[in-house]
Amino acid sequence: MGLFNFSKKTPTPPIQDMIWIGHSAKLNGCKNLITSFPDAVVVAWFSDTVDAFNRFLNEQNGLGVEVHQARSILTVQVENKKLILLEHYPMRSKEVELIVKLNPKMVFVLSSLDEPLFQQFGSDRIIQLMQSLGIKDDEMIQHPMIAKAIENAQEKLEKKVTFENSANSSKEWFDRNYVS
Repeated sequence: MGLFNFSKKTPTPPIQDMIWIGHSAKLNGCKNLITSFPDAVVVAWFSDTVDAFNRFLNEQNGLGVEVHQARSILTVQVENKKLILLEHYPMRSKEVELIVKLNPKMVFVLSSLDEPLFQQFGSDRIIQLMQSLGIKDDEMIQHPMIAKAIENAQEKLEKKVTFENSANSSKEWFDRNYVS
């Protein structure tokens, strides 16, 4: 390799991380986002997430939204539309690979600090800090520094996974694939 590395970074659409303190606030934030963008495509990485959001969005709130699983979504369903990812995938490369493949106009990634990905990096302390700053449970936070910290955490996790086992939930993924 020469003095300079001119490899091109994979182009991705704008990605907006939306983070809440708890899961119930995330559910309501998702409902509000879908109401604002009814043509958005909703995708989850894990089947347990698909089931939970189907119950909340459709059975409890009657929105009639189809929640797709990432492994079965097709590019034609998403291309040039807004994409709502209901969670981060623990490994950054797989997340970027999906986003590039689907070619959405924009991506919203919804998270809550009580999810296993965030628990790996001390989210309990972050929750306490946010509450001491007066941030309410139903308030969403977002900032480029937070998005970059999530990317770095995913990349750090990915380096520790030698062989990935499939899972039905984020918690199960961490139980099967990651030793902290």
